[in-house]
Amino acid sequence: MPAALELVSQAGRAAVLVAGAALVLQGEMTLGVLLVVLSYLQQLFDPMKALARLSSTTARGQAGAERIDEVLRSPLVVRERPHAVVLPPLRGDVRLTDARFSYHAGQTVLGGVSMHAPAGQVVALGAWVRKGQPADGGPRVRLRDGRGS
Repeated sequence: MPAALELVSQAGRAAVLVAGAALVLQGEMTLGVLLVVLSYLQQLFDPMKALARLSSTTARGQAGAERIDEVLRSPLVVRERPHAVVLPPLRGDVRLTDARFSYHAGQTVLGGVSMHAPAGQVVALGAWVRKGQPADGGPRVRLRDGRGS
């Protein structure tokens, strides 16, 4: 839509310039009046262009909000492994020292992570996925259950 509005804006400006130049050459209008008319025309189209950009931005924001809603409404798929260790209720701080993660044995994708989270603090770890990104180039979230060692 902004491209079509830009085309109309430029076509209108060209038409006013051609008609105004003809009137200036015939002596029926001064050059100053033509410049004022062109300035008013610019002031007319600027708010319309801003509204067209706002409409486009709003549409992209709505699409993003729909995607977030879709992710938040998706069911959690967590399967308990046979013989999984049941943790007792945890209290106190959480500390990771030189933690490592891999999707396949021998291929560490995250290593050397150390952190300390005091009791009651919420912490999230995130990373950009580079290899095997989707065609649209957008980031993707990967969630994994921890495996005890």
